Amino acid sequence: MSRKKAYTLMIIATLFWAGAFIAGKYCAPYIPPFTLVFLRFLIASAVLGPALKVLPIEEKYKLRKSDMRFLVNTSIVGMFGYHVLFFASLHYTTAMNASILAATNPILTAIICAVLFKQYINRAMLGGILLSLAGVLMTITGMKWEVVSGLSFNRGDIFMIAAVTLWSLYVSVSRKRTMPPVHFTLYNFVITAILTFPLALSENPLSWMPGAGPAAWLAVVYMAVCPSVFSYCVMQVVIKELGSQRTAIFYNFVPAFSMLLAVLILGEAFEAVKLATMFIIVAGVVICQYAGERMEKPKP
Repeated sequence: MSRKKAYTLMIIATLFWAGAFIAGKYCAPYIPPFTLVFLRFLIASAVLGPALKVLPIEEKYKLRKSDMRFLVNTSIVGMFGYHVLFFASLHYTTAMNASILAATNPILTAIICAVLFKQYINRAMLGGILLSLAGVLMTITGMKWEVVSGLSFNRGDIFMIAAVTLWSLYVSVSRKRTMPPVHFTLYNFVITAILTFPLALSENPLSWMPGAGPAAWLAVVYMAVCPSVFSYCVMQVVIKELGSQRTAIFYNFVPAFSMLLAVLILGEAFEAVKLATMFIIVAGVVICQYAGERMEKPKP
């Protein structure tokens, strides 16, 4: 694969990830959160399973009994926990805010790895972490002192921060997996669909299904196929070409694309403060990633 093709595919993948915030925001008023999680991963499992048999992504892997406890735990934290909170947050906050807060994932992952796995954080990384966290505070307060003094934070923003924290924990713990990443993701998809099925039934589908139009169902299919299956498979292919560090840089496009799509598709108001906080958070992420990469390089 040429570098140009790899860059193009990752930009498309990033655009699809950004689109998940728009699709989720659109679906939130029509489809309950447990049902959204169930449908997303049921469809994603049905697509990704057969895809593994035809795509030259990685070696084959046979599931072992010893894998199950780890898979169930990671599914509950990273797939079930994150996505329930993600869809719940979109009932209260904008797709723009949610995507900006999601950009803190690398920062929260670095903090969790430092706490749980005693990974060293140097001063440059700490500076990047503090810069991004300042951007988070600016995002959820809108840079308004009365929000801070009155502690009247948007509950959707709080839900999203909790969601990203769970996802960061999932990413940190997932490094201990013994199976290839795409297979690991497929098994997490399947387990999450199984876990959420009874919860989806408890949301009384007959009460809300008549109000969910074709556009809402198409948005669910989009979230299952484009960001969940296509983007993840592309990421695995591109990592082989560019390496994980250079591939990870593309994630920083997600809040920018989400902001643009939110304005164009959802009609959300563009605010200069949101653009500023996005740049602050992404700058902190880039500083932290760059400092961590330099620290990991062997000295000559």
